[in-house]
Amino acid sequence: MGATTPQWKQLAADTRDILGDPWEVAGSGRKTILVRRGIGWWQQHISYEPTTLGRFIAYSGFLGKPLAYTQIGDSGGTTSDRFPSDPRQRRSRDLHDPQALADWILAVASEQFDTVPDLNDHLTRLEEVHHRRAETPVAQQMFSSRSLQLLVMLRVICGTRSREGLLADIDDVLADPDTALRNPATFRRADGGPTYPQFFTSLRGIIAAADRPAMQQLILDTRRDNLRHYKIPESWVSGVTFPAPEHPW
Repeated sequence: MGATTPQWKQLAADTRDILGDPWEVAGSGRKTILVRRGIGWWQQHISYEPTTLGRFIAYSGFLGKPLAYTQIGDSGGTTSDRFPSDPRQRRSRDLHDPQALADWILAVASEQFDTVPDLNDHLTRLEEVHHRRAETPVAQQMFSSRSLQLLVMLRVICGTRSREGLLADIDDVLADPDTALRNPATFRRADGGPTYPQFFTSLRGIIAAADRPAMQQLILDTRRDNLRHYKIPESWVSGVTFPAPEHPW
């Protein structure tokens, strides 16, 4: 049996007391989350799935584009069905105790959240996966939706391709049906942020005009909108930097 919203809020508060700094409780009601201060390019938090399963969700989403509309985000997320480094299936209700939940969160933070490298290193990893899958048509078809979007955004931010190459990449994203279909609110976002097609269409126009400052501002504005969606205070947010582009334009 899952926890009620008041029970989850109390559990989150008690768990935060055990975790200590830099963990904080953000959000409200069912959207209450546990998150670490010092947020950079990644939104990484713990939430609760208010269902009979009552699972805990470790979300890790890239903030430089509209948030990944998936349960665990873009990279480094998981659910409480498993304990990191332990293949045995677990019952989520076993974590309905502050100390047990704190232990799981620390394991997730150490073995999954903190393994997400800096942007250039992460891009190198994704490029290697993309290259391997390109050799097998069936595997290449799997590299779509959030994986393709993340790859393209890291290429844009790190400037690893020419302007023409980036425009072709964005065209691939816009042509991917999942760009629209994986966001049920594709044409209307309750939080006021841009939809996937709107964001990538705007990004394409800016890159076509060779306006790098406008490109960076669009990405920073999207990051701010994403943080506002989770009701993250400004004091918990760190600044981010854009790597020097390999292909200036």
